[in-house]
Amino acid sequence: MRTTLSAAIVCILAIPASAQVTTFLDRAQWSSAAGSQTLLENFEGFAVDTSFRLSPLAIATGFGTLSREGVDRGPSFHLVDVPPYANIDSGTSSGSAFAYLFTDGPEAGGPGTQVRLTFNTPIRAFGMDVFVGSVLEGVTIEIIGAGSQILGTIQPTAGAGGTGGVFAGFVSGEVVSSLRFRSTMTVAGTGGEAFGIDNLAGSPVPAPAAGGLLLLSIVGRRRRRTNS
Repeated sequence: MRTTLSAAIVCILAIPASAQVTTFLDRAQWSSAAGSQTLLENFEGFAVDTSFRLSPLAIATGFGTLSREGVDRGPSFHLVDVPPYANIDSGTSSGSAFAYLFTDGPEAGGPGTQVRLTFNTPIRAFGMDVFVGSVLEGVTIEIIGAGSQILGTIQPTAGAGGTGGVFAGFVSGEVVSSLRFRSTMTVAGTGGEAFGIDNLAGSPVPAPAAGGLLLLSIVGRRRRRTNS
């Protein structure tokens, strides 16, 4: 029994913790790699425009929250926008309810403007459609690990003709706690990047390996009994 339990411990401790992140620009390929997706948000549950400019906004039960970071650029941005739209670049919208984001690169000592998607539960895979209209500063999506480290980045580009949605997704070998949307570059003055996101999907990290921890506890108790 001691040999069997020792072998089990080795198997548990030998599971590698990989920081590798694989990014995807094709939803079908991502979906195949990600497997089952239980976290879904298409914003159709919102009946009216709903802002996350001043306080975090919960999206899809169990998914997470959207929040603005840095400089407030006014009520025109940072909201779930429900048709009919008003005063937005049509290239940034999905044609249905979507989240309307704005980022601005830091300049002149200011912090700029970013958007954070914080997950309620750590995830291992995530994908969405991104709608970038006329590119000014571009958008970079930072994939943030549990220790606040940047595990990888994705830079969606505008669709054909400068409009339309593109897919952006990833599968991570390490848990992901949030995404940060920021401008890829700085355009001095009033520049920034407005864009939309829609059709979000994610796969949470399986429940912590409680079984492995329990096994280690059992082994410890058995060893104590053997030595007593």
